[in-house]
Amino acid sequence: MDNQIAIGLDIGGTFIKTALVRGDGHVLHKKSIPIKTTSSHIIDQILLSISLLLKEIKVDQELIGIGMGAPGNVNRLKGTIQGAYNLSGLEDQAIVEIIQKKHSYPIFIDNDATNAAKGEFLFGAGKNCQHMVALTIGTGIGGGIILNGQVFHGITDYAGEIGHMTVVPNGRLCSCGNYGCLEAYSSASAMVDQARQALRRRETSQLETLKADEINGEKICYWANEGDSLCESIVQDVGHFIGLAIANIINLLNIPLVVVGGGVSAGGKVLFQSIDESANKHVLPRLRGTFRVEKALLGNDAGVIGSASAVFMEGLEHTHTL
Repeated sequence: MDNQIAIGLDIGGTFIKTALVRGDGHVLHKKSIPIKTTSSHIIDQILLSISLLLKEIKVDQELIGIGMGAPGNVNRLKGTIQGAYNLSGLEDQAIVEIIQKKHSYPIFIDNDATNAAKGEFLFGAGKNCQHMVALTIGTGIGGGIILNGQVFHGITDYAGEIGHMTVVPNGRLCSCGNYGCLEAYSSASAMVDQARQALRRRETSQLETLKADEINGEKICYWANEGDSLCESIVQDVGHFIGLAIANIINLLNIPLVVVGGGVSAGGKVLFQSIDESANKHVLPRLRGTFRVEKALLGNDAGVIGSASAVFMEGLEHTHTL
């Protein structure tokens, strides 16, 4: 498979990240292009990104397809995106059909978190594991489910919305309109809200040296691991709710592995210790010791490798039935 390559595109709110990825998961070339929010500009930028990478392909390399990932709900059959944050210009656009008119390669589109799960399954922490769930924890929380070595999408492509699992009945308002979702308690956005509220209460922290708009999940995670008591408490709370959600997943699916990635996974020892404690506290007693929680391995390349993995998993995708 060393001569087989795929193009992976990760469509974000501000950048389109692209890469040529070899069949063993090795990234050969990477590019990043600022994104504009109108549909024509976004599609033009996607086409430009593909064209730039096509120029990098060598004569002895075989391009077998293009994989794309985007936030929101992706209709894989129609090749459309709905509900993608900051990408309203792509709402219901037949993006795959438009690109197919310019490039004849097979194109596969999926939710970005589901693609990240594919990447971890093929090349990361889930390699050689046939059953796993991956959580991507950033501004929001997404997920992907791998069962019997195949991606489980559900009947309307919505499977994996772990961020909207209820962890506190009648709890905080979530961006989806419901109350008590995991995303309202354990996303980077929720962490920042908690930190700002604590600082308004005059709680002591290294975060006091920052302006309100400079506080982010990365800084909270950093200071948590440096012993800052406020940041440590916030990250522990995040881990508690993630662990609770993982316990529910394990109770439901009885799988051996949950992979945690995204920016919040930088919480390190403080985060993962809290996750482990909470997951083992809430899981059925007979399931303790049957699963493990691991940090994602693909890091900043998770999006592009994951999108390329959608191409490499094409055969598995089409053999999966409900």
